[in-house]
Amino acid sequence: MSRRFDFIASAIFLIIGLFFIIASQRLGNNVIGGTVTPATFPQVAGIVLMVLSVLLFVDTIKTVKTTEKHLADIYYRRFFIIVLSMALYILLIEPLGFVISTFLFLLVAFQTMHRGKLLSSILIAGGFSLVVHFVFIKLLEASVQSWPSFIN
Repeated sequence: MSRRFDFIASAIFLIIGLFFIIASQRLGNNVIGGTVTPATFPQVAGIVLMVLSVLLFVDTIKTVKTTEKHLADIYYRRFFIIVLSMALYILLIEPLGFVISTFLFLLVAFQTMHRGKLLSSILIAGGFSLVVHFVFIKLLEASVQSWPSFIN
């Protein structure tokens, strides 16, 4: 990818990570029988996103990257699809629940990064969503709405 794209991407991911941390402060701190609050996952995701964006920024400064205009356009398109799907994920996690919204986000992300193999993308996204649900909801006892209210 181009250096300009990497600089812009690192800045946007830094802002999104900061947004995750700030927005998670509004989530409730009520915990029922566990230590993980609803804000834990968004805060960890925000911190990881910010750290990775700083690493991308540093790597971009260190290396000189050249690429064709055609490839840069493809990367821009993929980048904005992922950012848009993250925004939709944030908006849909409450009405659709954790499992369904995570599944949809991962499916869009997998297909954006590597189009094709839809069945394997569905299986991996579904399996990962259920495993993360089990870890956060069952083992760590996080109080996150797992499923939409019309299913419960």
